[in-house]
Amino acid sequence: MELPSKRQFPDYYETIEHPTTITIIRKKLKKGEYVGTSAFQDFEEEVRRLFSNAETYNEKGSDIVDDAERLKV
Repeated sequence: MELPSKRQFPDYYETIEHPTTITIIRKKLKKGEYVGTSAFQDFEEEVRRLFSNAETYNEKGSDIVDDAERLKV
């Protein structure tokens, strides 16, 4: 839902080039940032990035990775 603390998890920001969260995606939806001809593609790309970030940073078999794998299907 939220980005990890930069103080507690500085390596996250070294590992993940484009951090995003469900909250960020929701705010962009409410602000109407996903508009125009590529709106759905932009939204879809950000959701895919959310799952990819979870799988990249967290250990395979962790609850977070398992959840990401289930949700992206």
